[in-house]
Amino acid sequence: MCATFHPDDTLIASASLDQTVRIWDFSRLKEKSMQKSGSRPNEIFGGTEVEVKHILEGHERGVNWVAFHPSMRIVASAADDKSIKLWRLSGNKHWEMDTMKGHANNVSCVIFHPRLEVLLSNSEDKTLRLWDLNRRVQIHQTRRDTDRYWILAAHPTLNYFAAGYDNGMSVFKLERERHASQRVGSSIFFVKSKNLYVYDLSMKDKTLMAAVNTNGKQVLLNQPKSIYYNSFNQSAHDIILNFDGENSCFIIYEFGKDLKQVNCTLEKRGDNTLGAVFISKDKICVLDMNRELAVCNLDGTNIKKVSLNKKGLTKIEMVFSAPLGRILVHADDAIFLYDLSARKVIQELTLAEGTVVKQI
Repeated sequence: MCATFHPDDTLIASASLDQTVRIWDFSRLKEKSMQKSGSRPNEIFGGTEVEVKHILEGHERGVNWVAFHPSMRIVASAADDKSIKLWRLSGNKHWEMDTMKGHANNVSCVIFHPRLEVLLSNSEDKTLRLWDLNRRVQIHQTRRDTDRYWILAAHPTLNYFAAGYDNGMSVFKLERERHASQRVGSSIFFVKSKNLYVYDLSMKDKTLMAAVNTNGKQVLLNQPKSIYYNSFNQSAHDIILNFDGENSCFIIYEFGKDLKQVNCTLEKRGDNTLGAVFISKDKICVLDMNRELAVCNLDGTNIKKVSLNKKGLTKIEMVFSAPLGRILVHADDAIFLYDLSARKVIQELTLAEGTVVKQI
């Protein structure tokens, strides 16, 4: 079903419906071809110069795909038993490292991310999934309505991936190429390499404010999807980072007014959330995984549920920052400005079908 070369070694991995993955060594074939540089091409392809070095057995159904890790002696395989297996190769020995389950149908393809410890897989269950290689857990999935997924490919150097399905192919990115940032006066707050920084435009100087700790959770992909600054608080610097991924979350920080002497006075995490924004000096509005809204203090206390007074509202997609005491809400193909105190819609904008809404 599949055959692939190792990126550096003289190895080939093959996957078969006989339920095995085989690792072939073609070093002798390579030596022979170098010795017979003047021979015709078909003379170097013999049967005895390539030998089976490993037979990886463990799948209960046919194996559809196999992939080498770009830098480690690890192999991933995808099979009709709905599972993905990781294998370790060491000399003439091999062993099964782990089995990752979650797909509901035949797993069509699996590949390693070229630069991150992330595995991508797709399946006839119409999903494309991302897995954290360190903890061997799923961190994200994308589902199609009607089409089965069949194939995956990663660009070796650029941030592009391709996924083929029944009626077409999608090309997409995973990592953010622009760091989430917020400009406030002459300062820019941004996250890079799991650290929160502030950059002074006038002094052209960068200062580390805090290490961003997601408690071991893999987020997409170690970059917040949005960053908000509390413009309602003039006595401190409050910042919210919103993350996508396994156990989507937000982290809120409060720093002293003097950014030359960075002093973090509050660091609070909120789990299982889709987004959080500031609504006043000391309060935030949070959208949870059930797509319900709540208002609370910066430290997470005094939580109060918010029931939007909007006729026909069925599903809240996201919440964005707005003027004092208000929020922008994306729901039901519309964006509306909602006053939390008055509990009413102030303005509404209907969106064309397929419109993408995101923070800029």
